[in-house]
Amino acid sequence: MKVLFAHLGREHLGVEYMSAVLKQQGHETSLALDPGLFGINDNVFHNARLERRFDQSKRVLRALEEHRPDLAAFTVYTSTFPWALRMAREFKRRSPRTPIVFGGLHPTFEPERTLQCPDADFIIRGEGEGALCDLAHALEHGTDPREIPNLGYRAHDGSPVLNPLRPLIGNLDALPFPDKGLFERDVNFRNDYIVLCSRGCPHRCSYCCENALHRLHGPGWYRRRSAESVLLELEEMKARYRFREVMFNDPILLTHRGWLEELLEGYRRRIRFPFRCFGQPALMTDAMALLLKHSGCQCVEFGLQTVNEDLKRKTLGRTETNDQALNAFRICDRHGLPFDIDHMFGLPGECAADHARALDFYKPLRRLNRIKTHQLVYFPGTAITEEAAERGILAPDDLERIRSGEAGDFFHGGTRIDAEVDKQITRGFATAMKLLPLVPRAAVRALSENPDRAVFFARIPGPIVILLQAIIALLHGDYRFPLYIKYYALRLWRARGNTGALPE
Repeated sequence: MKVLFAHLGREHLGVEYMSAVLKQQGHETSLALDPGLFGINDNVFHNARLERRFDQSKRVLRALEEHRPDLAAFTVYTSTFPWALRMAREFKRRSPRTPIVFGGLHPTFEPERTLQCPDADFIIRGEGEGALCDLAHALEHGTDPREIPNLGYRAHDGSPVLNPLRPLIGNLDALPFPDKGLFERDVNFRNDYIVLCSRGCPHRCSYCCENALHRLHGPGWYRRRSAESVLLELEEMKARYRFREVMFNDPILLTHRGWLEELLEGYRRRIRFPFRCFGQPALMTDAMALLLKHSGCQCVEFGLQTVNEDLKRKTLGRTETNDQALNAFRICDRHGLPFDIDHMFGLPGECAADHARALDFYKPLRRLNRIKTHQLVYFPGTAITEEAAERGILAPDDLERIRSGEAGDFFHGGTRIDAEVDKQITRGFATAMKLLPLVPRAAVRALSENPDRAVFFARIPGPIVILLQAIIALLHGDYRFPLYIKYYALRLWRARGNTGALPE
């Protein structure tokens, strides 16, 4: 059976794993990709006019016509739900007999709303490999798919039917390695190889999809591959793609100390390339920093989000203190280990002074490579969305927009209209954080005295901000920014003749 994946965005490990399992069972797979150039999921080069200019929806439809699949599978986030609806409608118009299945986070947490889409014949909730393979098998052999666990569909009267969830995959080592070949045309794996060592996260941040998935599946949601399985994948892909850098994409890599030592000891002997990963401030020790540094770690990314500890604990569900965070950052400074910090805007109850204190907190850090700024977005299924609705922070029409896929994204704003901090001041602080290495200490002190002065930074034109960020990256030896530009150059070159939007 021929299965075509339709996807908006960059490389998707979930799609690669599902493709690998389908191929293992004898099916053919292909990919219809719209990379979403300049779209809302882009945290650097977002531009609405350029997004329309380089829309590649017609390229996706051409893939449908070329591959003539027996099943079209869409991976759908909340922010890509409107795109999926448009593309599914066009798929059905061109190929009315091709079944369409929606899977991913949005169908998982808004299954009934997703099944209101007349062009989606099925949805898959939760882990997708087993349900998608069972669906492909049923369609290929003409058997009834309606009893497949994790599957959802419409009954004869149009009402949604949601089958029970199946047990989670207990042994991740039993899965085949992800089918990287699916994205070979659009991803230069030589520059950046993404690997996943686990599924789930041991932490319970209220705003995160991992928290929502844990609540859906229970305590077994967090699972980890063996260190040997990860190393075997990296060895195989190193020989295939000759990559020069690895990104461990786990929400938190620094978890079980013994497992991490085994992984990084093998990595140092068998892979020997720089890598990046995500950490948690409360878990960082001198021994951990030395282990990372000696194994080739070039950067650890910490999600701090805010220095307002009440907001962090009560609103975000995070338990680490500022003292623990500062201790972790000083450990990295002491051992010469570069690190990034995630900082979030749009928290209910925050004020401009919180961001001014954050700037003062970040400024002395010597090995701080970059501050990544994000907006709080209320996604379906998360604890923070439920709490915000109960407290009246989100009105019924806000919730309706969220459920319809109009929740925004982490980089360019969420659903809330009545932001408690002026948008220009917020933009100014976000710009100041992006440019912090070039911001004089006197300016940081001035913002602490009067946070409204942040509007000065809001007036800096976007292209100038990007140029200054590139200069900072060069000064820090951060090769990721040049890679980002290289990625766009490749995408734009391949977009020649492939652009064209669908009519609304």
